[in-house]
Amino acid sequence: MTSVSTLNEARRKKALDRLYNFGGMIQTLGEFIASKTIVRKSSYTEKYASKKVDLCYKKLKTPKISYTLWYIQNGSEIGTDVPKLVYDSIDV
Repeated sequence: MTSVSTLNEARRKKALDRLYNFGGMIQTLGEFIASKTIVRKSSYTEKYASKKVDLCYKKLKTPKISYTLWYIQNGSEIGTDVPKLVYDSIDV
């Protein structure tokens, strides 16, 4: 394993070990992903800020790419944003 892939593996593990609040349940991202059946994944680019400035959305200087994993809960498809390293490591 090269030093770059070792660093990326350490970053991915750190991202998976981070605690989040998922609907009142405190879990690591890794535990949450393991408890769900991921049905698809998607990415999208945000070009405008989410808050209005002077009654219009301000264009971002650098577009932001968001990575989402989708799963089924109670008959609905629900998405959770994840870091890119985690997104790339999940096979659907």
